Amino acid sequence: MLKKQKPRPASRGKTKSNRDYYTSSQLNNKRKQFFSDYVLPTPVNYYSKKFSNISTNREWAKVLCPFHDDHKPSLSINLQKGYFKCHSCDAKGGGIVKFHMMKYNLPFGETIKQLEGGRW
Repeated sequence: MLKKQKPRPASRGKTKSNRDYYTSSQLNNKRKQFFSDYVLPTPVNYYSKKFSNISTNREWAKVLCPFHDDHKPSLSINLQKGYFKCHSCDAKGGGIVKFHMMKYNLPFGETIKQLEGGRW
């Protein structure tokens, strides 16, 4: 015969964040650097250096995709936001950080260091 189990509390599996355990002065010392704190190049500057024949006076540009052997422009790039999508190999991402990570096969931290340091 099956035993009757107690109902589980609704908060099961959730943990309190560390923010609840620190005062505001301790938080400032433990504060992580957020993505918006970095000084990264604008999408227009980054993509114009990566693709020499890109027209920067439009919102979208089409270039040869660096992720596969491409003979016709198939990579669409949004020059204001940095989004990109290849219509052939389906490579896509939300900005220059993702593009740099995919092109050079780098982890996020190393990509940020390179982009912030101007080594791109």
